[in-house]
Amino acid sequence: MALIYLLDERGHRVKLTAFAGINEDTPVSPTTIELGIENSTWPFRRVIEANQSIEVHDLQGEFGVSPTGPWPEPPSQAIIMPLAKPGHSQLAGFFIVAASSRRPLDQSYRSFFDLVASQIATAIANAQAYEQERHRAESLAALDRAKTAFFSNVSHELRTPLTLMLGPIEDLLAKSRIDLSPAAKAELEVVNRNGQRLLRLVNSLLDFSRIEAGRAQAVFQPTDLSALTIELAGVFRATIERAGLRSTSIARGFAIRFM
Repeated sequence: MALIYLLDERGHRVKLTAFAGINEDTPVSPTTIELGIENSTWPFRRVIEANQSIEVHDLQGEFGVSPTGPWPEPPSQAIIMPLAKPGHSQLAGFFIVAASSRRPLDQSYRSFFDLVASQIATAIANAQAYEQERHRAESLAALDRAKTAFFSNVSHELRTPLTLMLGPIEDLLAKSRIDLSPAAKAELEVVNRNGQRLLRLVNSLLDFSRIEAGRAQAVFQPTDLSALTIELAGVFRATIERAGLRSTSIARGFAIRFM
């Protein structure tokens, strides 16, 4: 007869997880046991307080244990062993095993049971670590989905007002009949240029969200880095001029010189 009880998350109750040589939910194998009850079936509280294995005698008189295994005599004693994770003092549960009625519970017999309990504790620790890793992976996946949805929503919300702002600006710049001073036209060009750049960034963010969600595929193509660099530097032209500097493009690079 062998039973494995595991502690719940709060550590107030144990639940029968595995059993052999006996049926489930009998006087000797209840499904759940409250640790706070003094007259519980098995003295788990004593095992926790002593922090070591405890023997239980007179199984037939206490629980009416019937013969199990190949021998006609029922087991008369059992040992309750704490199951602790390797390297941890916190218990994961308890291992109850009945000793054979035809062999004394000596040191060699105890060492065998200790080895079995150690293997069970290791297996439980591995299963719990796998479960925790699975929950962690699920949480990270949920966070990634939330991030993708957030970026997608933000991109849509930003792109709409940007488009509404850039439309009138482009109309003003395109209508030659409107008398604009050179300074006003230059300011509008700066606003339009930066607005277009911001719109491209928003579109790139939306494309990135689509790629992460698996709804789009990136296409790589050759890019003129010189033209791209000049375009990016042109965004800061107004700021450079206000600072008393002058920007000059040089072949395939870009330079800023003091005036």
